[in-house]
Amino acid sequence: MMKVFFKEIFEYHNHINQSLMESIKDNNDMLKHIIPLLSHSIIAHQNWNATILNTATSWANELISLEECIACDNQNFQNTLRILNENELEETVEYVNAKQVVPRNLMSFPFCFISLKSISCKIWIRKEKSMFCNVNDV
Repeated sequence: MMKVFFKEIFEYHNHINQSLMESIKDNNDMLKHIIPLLSHSIIAHQNWNATILNTATSWANELISLEECIACDNQNFQNTLRILNENELEETVEYVNAKQVVPRNLMSFPFCFISLKSISCKIWIRKEKSMFCNVNDV
């Protein structure tokens, strides 16, 4: 049941991210305000996926281009589906955090964290985007 929920919520995030990026691609003023947060959110998702899959990440806390955001977001979605299909949410995930502590969390923790981070980013982006266009178009 929870796997279906996570699959649906990440499908939603991917769809909204792709739509958002398509809608701002030709507006340089909007891009310079929105890309830093969108980039951060997408890289955070990539980092959690890499932690779970035990793979390398492409970026740390860098600012990536719109084209890189589009590609990374799509890859994040595919990797998240792979994780959900191949793992149980009750499994534990170990990682080394910024304080060099090794916490153990259930697999569901990163998915909740990523989802909440994505939602908060979209709220902020909607606010930023409304500064550049008619609020009804946001």
